[in-house]
Amino acid sequence: MTKYGAVNEAVDELALSNQKRIEPKMKEKLIDLAVGQYHLSVSDSSVYINNYCEYMGYTLPENKIVCGLCNTENPAGTTNCIKCGKPLIILCPACSAENNNSAKSCAKCGFDLTKMDKAVELLRQAKQKYAEKALDEAERLVKEAKAYWPNHADVLSLEKTIKEERDRASEMVAAVTKDIQEKKLYAAQTKINQMKASGFSIDPSVADKVTSAIKEVESRLEIMRSSSPDDAFTIVMELSKLISDSDELNQSLKKFPPEAAPELTGKRIGGEITLRWKPSPSVGDISYLVVRKENTYPNEPGDGTTVYSGKELSYTDNGVPKNTVLYYSVFAVRIGIYSKATRLDEAVAVVGEATNLKAVGGDGMVTLSWKKPQSVTEIRLYKYCGYERPQDDNAYEAVPCTRLDGIIINGLTNGTNYWFAVSAGHTLNGRAYFSEKVYLSAVPQKPAQPLQNFSVQFVDEVFQAKWTQSEWDVILFYAKQKPEYAIGTIYDLDELLGKYEKIDVNLKSLTEAEFRLNFVGECYIIPGVINSSNVILNTASYISSVPGVKDVSFDLNSAATEMYVNFTWPKKIDRSLLLYRMDSYPTGLDDPMAQKIECSKRQYEANEGILILNPAQGTFYAEVYTYFEGDGRRVYSDPCRALLSNEPQRDVFYTFKYKKAGLFSKKCTLTVDVEVSGGCVFPGFVVVGKFRSTPLKRGDGDIVCSLNDNTEIKGSHSFEFDVSPLKPDTRLKLFFLNDKNYKSFKIACKAGNNI
Repeated sequence: MTKYGAVNEAVDELALSNQKRIEPKMKEKLIDLAVGQYHLSVSDSSVYINNYCEYMGYTLPENKIVCGLCNTENPAGTTNCIKCGKPLIILCPACSAENNNSAKSCAKCGFDLTKMDKAVELLRQAKQKYAEKALDEAERLVKEAKAYWPNHADVLSLEKTIKEERDRASEMVAAVTKDIQEKKLYAAQTKINQMKASGFSIDPSVADKVTSAIKEVESRLEIMRSSSPDDAFTIVMELSKLISDSDELNQSLKKFPPEAAPELTGKRIGGEITLRWKPSPSVGDISYLVVRKENTYPNEPGDGTTVYSGKELSYTDNGVPKNTVLYYSVFAVRIGIYSKATRLDEAVAVVGEATNLKAVGGDGMVTLSWKKPQSVTEIRLYKYCGYERPQDDNAYEAVPCTRLDGIIINGLTNGTNYWFAVSAGHTLNGRAYFSEKVYLSAVPQKPAQPLQNFSVQFVDEVFQAKWTQSEWDVILFYAKQKPEYAIGTIYDLDELLGKYEKIDVNLKSLTEAEFRLNFVGECYIIPGVINSSNVILNTASYISSVPGVKDVSFDLNSAATEMYVNFTWPKKIDRSLLLYRMDSYPTGLDDPMAQKIECSKRQYEANEGILILNPAQGTFYAEVYTYFEGDGRRVYSDPCRALLSNEPQRDVFYTFKYKKAGLFSKKCTLTVDVEVSGGCVFPGFVVVGKFRSTPLKRGDGDIVCSLNDNTEIKGSHSFEFDVSPLKPDTRLKLFFLNDKNYKSFKIACKAGNNI
């Protein structure tokens, strides 16, 4: 009641002006209002108006439908007028809304409904033109009808049908064109006739061209039937350029195959087989087909694997299966007709070569070894003496070889280069086929001793190596993992380069070298000596790029309950390890008798050193390492050794012996003899001299000599120094470099200190 207010007001106005009665004409206007303003259907509008009139008490005559074209009243539910037969309800072709048949435009979208009859007439004309195969005219009429009635099902259907007809015609024209290009004239003629029968048009010049060509072919075939063989062949060759689907012509072509290629040769190079042949003497456009077959000759083009098709007179087959006996034939081809087969004289086979060849020179001999393929039954070995490998295999001499995996050749001259060629023979189908030769060289010579006394140190980011001079040149290799090899055995250089990395060294002398390696952690340096390509290795040296500590010293508190081990930390390292024993230096990081103390740099700084609590009395034989952790394991630096002492104060006596320079020497010698009961670690000291009076402290006089390192002493020890000449009546005295050492030692001069 409130949704369609405009309709309610219009009904009230008309009913009250007509004694509360709504006439059929009035109702039609009300329906048009409801459809136009509220977009209701005609039936829904009629039902609403009826219900509203009943509710308001307005009189509504019997619900009849009045035809807007002839004004005839029709019973409710009638779809077409009972008088004129026109539809009483019109569906808008644009939006499908219902409209009275008297409406001039759609009440919903405004579409001009008066043109629908024009669309029906145009559709009728279009169907007639389509039946007459006048597709262009039919297509024009459909477009006009579609403009008047866009969604008419018959219009859309006819439009689709015309498009499909045009596509089919285009496909047939394309098929005719393709047949003409492929010289299939009979096939093209058949398609042209089909198009004409279906009412399709085709360019008359195309049809005439096909017809005239077929007439010419048939005329020439008539002449061929009564011609001599040579003339007939000439006609066949000429006609083959005009047509390809003449059965009679194709049958005639088979009577004139080209002559075969007169010669076929082959050569194996590596894993490839190169074939060459002479051209067929036949006239015409000749091409060639190369066919390969296993174990027997191919006699026909399809009897085997086609490896080449073309006009060249050679071909290299690089897809050859190994260890297989292969036969080749070549066929000349003219207009699809094949000649007889021209065969390669002998079967060929690409067989596996010996691999992993090694040649090691010894004293007057060379040891050869290799890995043979499984099917090898014979090895042919050849030898040549000279530094350059000969290009002609005839320069080699054969060497008897009964083994299939290696041989030792004796009686050779040391220092002379020898070349060797190895060919592996395989038995296939009862016949031996040999591989390409594999070449290698070696120099026999008396082996040298492995490199002796080799050592290497990492100093200031540079590796410094030393050794005892060798009669061979020195070569160094680098390995990340611990290497495995036989010491003293001769190895081939190429074999070692495949396993290890050669180090570029800077030779300082015949026994020293420096080098750098870009790695972090640990590695092994493999020392070797080399002559020509022969290499002899010795034990590998383990090295670490982790820098070690410097200047190890120690200190004790007054109660001797804490010992502090001090040193200089290297850059970028923050982990250290102290190992010590009381009887000798540790034998290594895994020494079970050694005590271990790990210490971080932060802990070291907090304790002012590595702290040993309640140190035992005696001498500590200590090693200090640095390390870093990576890949789940530690890598340590080289150790820095030091002697640490925790002994009660002990009496130490010393004496001086001064020896003036001799006649042939300008140096004077000062000997300091130190005596102590038992053993101890004697700290660094300095000897101070003063003219005519005894020095009272280190700075009271001139320094005569000094020693910075700690020294292990057992009972007594003599220190000898080269000194400058001393004045007569000079008084000498020994002082410790570190005053803290006076807590451990009470020193006294046993004899006079005058010089």
